[in-house]
Amino acid sequence: MAGGTFVRLSEFASLPPSDGAPLVRAISPVGALLEPDGSFADLSLGTSFVNVRASVREADQIAVGDTVSVQAPGGAAESAVVAGVGAFQSKGTEAGRPPGKDIRVELPKGSPLVAGQLASVVFGSTSDPLTAVPTLAIRSDPDGDYVLRRGNLTEMQRIPVVVLRNANGWTALKSDGLTIGDEVLVSP
Repeated sequence: MAGGTFVRLSEFASLPPSDGAPLVRAISPVGALLEPDGSFADLSLGTSFVNVRASVREADQIAVGDTVSVQAPGGAAESAVVAGVGAFQSKGTEAGRPPGKDIRVELPKGSPLVAGQLASVVFGSTSDPLTAVPTLAIRSDPDGDYVLRRGNLTEMQRIPVVVLRNANGWTALKSDGLTIGDEVLVSP
């Protein structure tokens, strides 16, 4: 028997059947020293995807087959496709997702995103800049959505708005009564 490196049979794992071949996500370079509990290679099966939760109003504007943009912090944006819109979830999650509908976005093959990585998903096409306020500033009553704008030191004015979309704690909106630089109330 010649000298060399050997791998025990117990170090191998059987992969469950899937629709396609496993995708190699990461592999240790030749000559690398592996930690005792480290992995030689990371494989994935099936299609990579991102799950996001949208409010009912937002989700009703999203359809299976829509093209979206997905971007990891510091990474390039890549196109992806909406694969599913889930049923309404009345409770938030422990991870902080609010009530709404879960949207499943399938990533293209070879996507650099890995499981557990944070990513932003932008629905709709790119457009001109929009007016946006912190999401906490949006209020609703039987007359519709609105924000409270500071009129003077003690007076707040109700300004009707049309909510377009939410992302990263901000809400894009349309309003004839708001201009850039207006102060809006973000606390109850």
